[in-house]
Amino acid sequence: MRLARFLISTMLLLTLTPVAPSHAKQFQAVGDFATHYGEGIEHYRAGRYRDAAEAFEKALRLDPGNAVAYNNVGSAYVEAGLYSKAITPLSRAISLRPEMPAAYRNLGRAWYGLGSLEEAVASYRQAIRLQPDYAPAYSALGLAYTKLGKYREATESLLRAIRLDPRLADAFNNLGCVYVKLGKYKDALALFEQAIKLEPDFAEVRFNLGVVYLTLRDKRAAIGQHALLGAMNPDLAKRLYLGIFEDKVVDIGRK
Repeated sequence: MRLARFLISTMLLLTLTPVAPSHAKQFQAVGDFATHYGEGIEHYRAGRYRDAAEAFEKALRLDPGNAVAYNNVGSAYVEAGLYSKAITPLSRAISLRPEMPAAYRNLGRAWYGLGSLEEAVASYRQAIRLQPDYAPAYSALGLAYTKLGKYREATESLLRAIRLDPRLADAFNNLGCVYVKLGKYKDALALFEQAIKLEPDFAEVRFNLGVVYLTLRDKRAAIGQHALLGAMNPDLAKRLYLGIFEDKVVDIGRK
């Protein structure tokens, strides 16, 4: 943000006066930061998470106090499944800007990926303390509680997420996973179906629907989900195939 504000003010200055030689490197640094940061955004949106992290790290070499860029590095590593590498940049983002809810949520995702569930819960709860209407943090908290076997707390968190954002497909999926754990398969089915209405290409939900259909002995419906899943996520499609055609025991997709 500091560099962004500098860029705006100096762009105005350029229209009025010549650039002094002593300022040339500053202008170059601002331009390079913007270039690397923009590349990071492009890579992230395209799902090239390692490339995104590398681009954001290049930007940080030019502005090492940029908390948002550190958060973006950590988020990219989380999306890439490199959870241990995400901890340091996310912790740095928080030390630079302790009031950033997204950094705490991303840190929670990293801890969750590492299996450190209590640390994940603590991070999500801090994100919520900073932003009480942060629906994705409630959804993630509910997932962590589910993994801990705290189904009442999970249900409360996920219902809160849905009340805050009725279009958050992830929350419906996570609550469906809770109901599967509780044996409430028809309730889970309704939640997964709602998630699919909100996000038709949500591969994990397609898989979860297939698993529940199998549990309810509706093999034809499970095969339908498998057919849709093949182009979305071949690994999940293969797991569902084993359940449908080889009678293997398969669990819901959310781990």
